[in-house]
Amino acid sequence: MCRIPHKHRSPSGTQAPEPVGDASTEPVGDASTEPAEALVSATEPATRHTGRDLALNRPGHSLVRKIAEDRQSQSRLWSLLLDLTGASRRDPWYLGLVGERVVGKELDRLVRKDPRWRVLHSVPDPVDRFNPDKDIDHLVIGPNGVFTINTKHHRGKAVWVGRTHGGTGPGSPIVDRARAEARRASTTLTNATGIHVAAQPMLVFVGAASITAKETDPDAPVPALTPRGLVTWLQDHSGREVREFDVDTLYAHARRESTWTGALPA
Repeated sequence: MCRIPHKHRSPSGTQAPEPVGDASTEPVGDASTEPAEALVSATEPATRHTGRDLALNRPGHSLVRKIAEDRQSQSRLWSLLLDLTGASRRDPWYLGLVGERVVGKELDRLVRKDPRWRVLHSVPDPVDRFNPDKDIDHLVIGPNGVFTINTKHHRGKAVWVGRTHGGTGPGSPIVDRARAEARRASTTLTNATGIHVAAQPMLVFVGAASITAKETDPDAPVPALTPRGLVTWLQDHSGREVREFDVDTLYAHARRESTWTGALPA
């Protein structure tokens, strides 16, 4: 079996680590102990749908499909062995799925508190022909603005975030990638609606033991949060404020897969 690559991985004036408190042991629900096969089969069909309504996506929809496709290439016995040994729960795609489900629950809480907010998961973000399956983990549209959220699952690990790079160990350019993702979303929604959109990129680290903020870019900040602090941050901070009428218009276009892929005319 080929080793599955990580879905994501990613100086001076280092600040003290941000205390995460309960976030390092945040419950991730049944997904944290369920075999990957059960987690996939319990979700929406893991198939591609041309022109589908993205509002049907559950958190981690794209990862569900990748896990299902990988399982289809394995024998039933091998899949069972991975589940029994717990190896499937350490798989990067499975960990990514659990992380996106955790963040998805927090975003559900945001919508329950204030129905003006709209949330989409696994929004297509094809960068080029070499990375056609890339997606935006979570797209949030509300009265405070438009936000793109990149979820990272680093349970029990110390995480750092700098001006361009971040993660664990030497890190990778996750901050720059988050900015680029927001820029592409802004351009796509502006072109689709005629409304000027300036999406705010965000990083959310699930299960991190600590988050250390290193050198940052004040002109292009990318907040690094835990799931527990996400809802409050979104409510208290503003990107480019969006009128209620525009929220509905943006959401109506954003939920169309063809807005992002050009598969069908808008």
